[in-house]
Amino acid sequence: MRTIFLLITFLIASASYSFAQYAYFPNYGEIQYEKTIFVKNLLKRYVGMMEDENVDMFTRLSNEVPETVVQKSKLAFEGDKYTFEEFDEDFSGTLGMLKGSGLLGFLSTYQVDLASGTSERLFDFVGQNVIIEDSLQNITWKLTDEYREIAGYECRRANGVVFDSISVVAFYTEQIPHSLGPNTSHGLPGAILGYVVPQLHFHIYATKINVIKPTFATINAKKAERLDHDEFSRIIKTNFGNFFTGKLFDYFLSIIFL
Repeated sequence: MRTIFLLITFLIASASYSFAQYAYFPNYGEIQYEKTIFVKNLLKRYVGMMEDENVDMFTRLSNEVPETVVQKSKLAFEGDKYTFEEFDEDFSGTLGMLKGSGLLGFLSTYQVDLASGTSERLFDFVGQNVIIEDSLQNITWKLTDEYREIAGYECRRANGVVFDSISVVAFYTEQIPHSLGPNTSHGLPGAILGYVVPQLHFHIYATKINVIKPTFATINAKKAERLDHDEFSRIIKTNFGNFFTGKLFDYFLSIIFL
């Protein structure tokens, strides 16, 4: 009888310990991501929207680039604040030109305050440091019953729409109950560990989660011009409006802001 009692006690203690492990929700930490851009497909979409002499140039460029490129990034969070830092990759030749022109997006550092619903984003625009001050984008989410494991965490799929017409797919985990994600993606009951944007031909997946006191990225505002979303859109229109017209211009803006 004593043996049975000890066995039951051990099983209950083991179950409680396992549950406690599973139920531990970190309030801070760092998430490492990798972003894969399908460059050839991206350029083919550009070509499909063009109606001028640039078609031949972009067709040639699409033959010179690899199928994909990978960019690494880190999200550091604590409470309602987080930073998202994209790391520079040594792209040369055609890829370097595409990166410099913003066609692969601008390498950025984000500071996000979920409580106030605001963000700051620093990046280099044509040799000038720019900080975009903005409210967090509104994403309409619909949860699904699809699950997958990412970086050791169980994640649930959610389908979303941003900028009224861009479809996105997110995989979030409630084991990290903070409404955060790559760039400024948010609005789900857990951290987004997978983020897919088919129309822009990229996806971002977490590769490692460290439950440690985070090292936050900093935004050096020295000599940086502060603009809001609309002001920067007008500058983009002035600098690139003759090169990207119609739907192509709107698509270019989506890459920059998403």
